Amino acid sequence: MDNGFRIDTEDNRRQTLKELKQAALGALAEYEVDWHSIHFIQLSEHGTFRIECDEGDKFLLRIHSGNKPRESTLSELE
Repeated sequence: MDNGFRIDTEDNRRQTLKELKQAALGALAEYEVDWHSIHFIQLSEHGTFRIECDEGDKFLLRIHSGNKPRESTLSELE
């Protein structure tokens, strides 16, 4: 299965995880979320992180690889 992420070698996996975390941090900054911890959960067709906020809220943040049609991603939000 091609999930769009380069994880065929350990070096590629490490680089992909680094890029995913940077994307997650960028998203948190863009939405001005007051968070205190970010935890990597898994990598499948998207990278998933658990975000814990200063006020006690928790949520998941998913980063898509970009190889999926935009309409498909948007349909998940309906």
